[in-house]
Amino acid sequence: MVQWQHSATALSESSIAIALGSQDDGRAHSRAACHVASRSIVTYPCARVKRLPQWESVSSRFGTKLRYLRRRQGLTQADLAEQLALARQGHVSNLEMGRRDPSVDLVLHIAQLFAVSTDYLLRDEVPVEDVIHVSDQPSSPSQGRCFGSKVHSLRHQSGLTQAILAQHLGLTTHVHVSTIERGRKDASIDLIRKIADFFGVTIDYLLRDDIAVDDKRMYGAS
Repeated sequence: MVQWQHSATALSESSIAIALGSQDDGRAHSRAACHVASRSIVTYPCARVKRLPQWESVSSRFGTKLRYLRRRQGLTQADLAEQLALARQGHVSNLEMGRRDPSVDLVLHIAQLFAVSTDYLLRDEVPVEDVIHVSDQPSSPSQGRCFGSKVHSLRHQSGLTQAILAQHLGLTTHVHVSTIERGRKDASIDLIRKIADFFGVTIDYLLRDDIAVDDKRMYGAS
């Protein structure tokens, strides 16, 4: 198993500020709906990160990994575009060349198509050739229904307020955390990766709705 290590570089403060609604209400139904079939949470074998590295918007190796997976399967860019339901072959070319960032949904679709972990796709610490295979991919990749509930659960288990978590993540206001937890705003790939690092869980755990919120089993090093 790949062991990811993080630098002690402090996060620069983001300029995100969102003025949306009230805080912390109406989450009970979402949390209940997300206690789905139990799967492994997949946590890091390292201590919780308190100070996070600065990230680029998306993994700089994402395009290289996408090209590696495509060629390994003997697919052309046109073939892959068709399988991902993309309108043009040029979209795949732009992704592979790093000229375009993928959406979270597209990352999940790619992970499902090639049966790999989203951590493999989005973490530069994982070498291109060290593919992390995931055999139990969901039949229909989706993100959003359980992400906020998982962030809420992890925050409460750590005894953090929304304001403190926002500070650790480099956000200027707790409102951003509140809207994410309530499912009223999607998080960027950059922010999802920071949340995973801070709480010591995998990106797969946060993004895959088929992994239960309360599944706390850890997998051992292989």
